[in-house]
Amino acid sequence: MKTDILDQLFRRYYNEAMLYAYSLCRNKSIAEDLVSDAFYKALSKLPDEVPHFKFWLLRVLKNTYLDYIRKEKRKTSLPEVLVDTSESIADKYIKKEEYAALYKAIDKLDILYREIIILHYFEDLKFKEIGEIVGKTEEQVKSVAYEARQKIKKMLEATI
Repeated sequence: MKTDILDQLFRRYYNEAMLYAYSLCRNKSIAEDLVSDAFYKALSKLPDEVPHFKFWLLRVLKNTYLDYIRKEKRKTSLPEVLVDTSESIADKYIKKEEYAALYKAIDKLDILYREIIILHYFEDLKFKEIGEIVGKTEEQVKSVAYEARQKIKKMLEATI
């Protein structure tokens, strides 16, 4: 019976965990390893009651990622930007360059800034939910998000 529950949890949250892991490390293979390790850790140390398993799992995943970058020197690469095929070649190039500049700016942020931006804008989590993952209050998360946006804006303005 417990294996059925564990299997359901894995199937339910695997894709979200993969998106989050990939957004942190920008490498599919590493993201798969991180998710696998995080699920193993989460499920082997599963407390009797976890009111919000998803947020708890994402916190375990974040800590697994932090353990990984402590052990390895992380090298980031920009993901390929998928664009609408009906656009002109010039439009595609401009859009790709804009995405590349945005991703570079996000990658240059400190881990907390980057994590909050990714969770809010790419994972569509609310500030309160992000606070549960990163161990901050909702107001602290809003403040960090504001600072992160300002830093990204300055970096993007510097590239123009």
